Amino acid sequence: MIHWRATYRLNYPVPPQSADSKSEFMSLKKKLLCVFTSLAGIVLILVINGFRPSESDDHQISPNTQRTVEPATLRATEYGPVVGSNEKNQTHVWLGIPYAKPPTGELRWREPQMTKIWSNEFEALSRRPECLHSRTIISFKSGRKQIFAGAEDCLYLDIWAPRSAAENAAQTEEQLPVVVWLNGGDNKLGSSGYFSGHQYAGNQQVVFVSVNFRLGHLGFFSHRATRNTSKTLGEKSGNYGLLDIISALNWVQKNIANFGGDSKNVTIASAGDGSRHVTALIASPFGEGLFQKAIIQGGYMQSISMSEAEHFHDDELPGQRSSSNEIILDLLLLQNVASNREEAKNDIASMSDESLRAFLERQSAESIITANIYHQSRSGHPPSQVAPPIRDGVVIPEASLYKLFSNPINYNNVPMIIGSNRHEAKSAMLFEPDYVTWILNRVPIINDQEFFKITSKLRSDLKFVLAVQEPVKLLSKSRIDVQAAPNIYTYRFDWSNIQSNFLGDWNQLLGASSSQEVDFLFDNFGRKEGLPKWHIKTTRSERKVLSMSIMDYWGSFVHTGSPNRGRSGTLEEWTPWQENSKNTLLLDNSHRGNVRMEEIRYDNESYKNKVTTRLTEIRTLNKCSLVAETLKNSIKLSTIVSGNSQWLVDPSVCLYNHK
Repeated sequence: MIHWRATYRLNYPVPPQSADSKSEFMSLKKKLLCVFTSLAGIVLILVINGFRPSESDDHQISPNTQRTVEPATLRATEYGPVVGSNEKNQTHVWLGIPYAKPPTGELRWREPQMTKIWSNEFEALSRRPECLHSRTIISFKSGRKQIFAGAEDCLYLDIWAPRSAAENAAQTEEQLPVVVWLNGGDNKLGSSGYFSGHQYAGNQQVVFVSVNFRLGHLGFFSHRATRNTSKTLGEKSGNYGLLDIISALNWVQKNIANFGGDSKNVTIASAGDGSRHVTALIASPFGEGLFQKAIIQGGYMQSISMSEAEHFHDDELPGQRSSSNEIILDLLLLQNVASNREEAKNDIASMSDESLRAFLERQSAESIITANIYHQSRSGHPPSQVAPPIRDGVVIPEASLYKLFSNPINYNNVPMIIGSNRHEAKSAMLFEPDYVTWILNRVPIINDQEFFKITSKLRSDLKFVLAVQEPVKLLSKSRIDVQAAPNIYTYRFDWSNIQSNFLGDWNQLLGASSSQEVDFLFDNFGRKEGLPKWHIKTTRSERKVLSMSIMDYWGSFVHTGSPNRGRSGTLEEWTPWQENSKNTLLLDNSHRGNVRMEEIRYDNESYKNKVTTRLTEIRTLNKCSLVAETLKNSIKLSTIVSGNSQWLVDPSVCLYNHK
């Protein structure tokens, strides 16, 4: 899931409106009038909530910041010496270190290659481009121009380390744990530059590494044309973005000791949809020995089969709407090589692997991204999720993750933190026109308050079941017979005290939305990528208390494999997950009980019963069917329950409960 803050910052256009929306125009005009009549109070609001010295002035790294070389940061790597600069919070930073050759030209859809060795000092003083992606959802009907961000040349990493540890790395055997952070963004956008790691590194005394990896169809693309012309077994998989991450982890193993880090104490972590890469690494034999702990924040254990990655969506064995064959088909249509779908399919079938590969390599990276968006616009479907990691049988085993995680010998069995947020689904619903209408592309209006409330609750609870409860039950059950099996810790982030303002009822619109706990983990309040300060109702001191608690727990886990009572030893004890006990840590506001352990019990039957009950409360047949279909699609997205028929949501409940 793309975090709301990212989508809003990247200036998504108003979603296409249906004909029914025209009838609501007058009511929207009234709402818009109310917005503008409230402008007189905006100044007061901003004075009270916004025009204060920024809490995050020392958290921001601008790509245009003039940084100077700090001689104490000179470090050796296997490719040559690098030098960085001083950073806030008593840290050093090295920005834009290349860990592989640019995956351009003939290296597109190839396994990452070792970068060239340099002899002079490499000045790691500025962030390099993020991996290429589209910044806006293109509408071919409206003719809206598509904007791209980043570049194909993007395989770089950033490092933050406490100054004392980094400077003493060569003189002491004491090394700090390492956190390797993978960005989220639904595999469509994101970069190592979304967060500054100096707070994480300095506060938790770790070496923090943030990695760029190939996104979208440049990073995950399986097709006979690329598979049969590949040079290595790994690159036949189509998981090029995952191979990038593995290459970066290997770089960490070889070089991180010179930055003060312990290569034998590495934690991989991500939030939102980036977590699917963490679970893929847990499943991958290529990940063995590269990490010792994992943190999964709000992400499905999700992957797709080779057929889903490659087939046309209307094949007998259907592929995703963003499959590789669909992308090639749309490239042919966009370039007028074929005049219709059937002609394009015939052309693809008649082309050899070599000619298809040559055709694909001639395409600009931008055209490949455009093809997927064009398909969704043309078909009337919303932009689909770009392919998750592919179960190719090499980088990721062919078996579903549900089967894979039923036996600890099949995966990298390490301590884990797995959690989700109370209102996880709201950030996605914010940009779905069935639920929210945007005025002037800036003011969100909930179309039906009760419908939004019911749907967001059902979808958020389902996310917690699929992303947390069921995987943890499965993983824990599989470890019963394993002596000294690593522990699993679960949490739910419940903090949701966001004040309304002239732009909307943000507590209702967002609440404890997807990846919001990341702002607390990075002490990220007030930055443009984070939760805006003027949206936050709680006091700064209360936010700081929860933020420090989260940092403390995560820090303890990164250091020892157990969050326990935090590194300070003063927090509520976070015990490992066990069924039928207080097994989940709730991260909440003071008026709802603060941080505490609670039992959250969801199983498939109880959730199905809840769905049936709540669907009866939706009095419009089409809305009920919409919710039921959305839940079914969400279930399909999670491989953890693949093939489990008892999870099916029957839309027929909408028929006999229609009022």
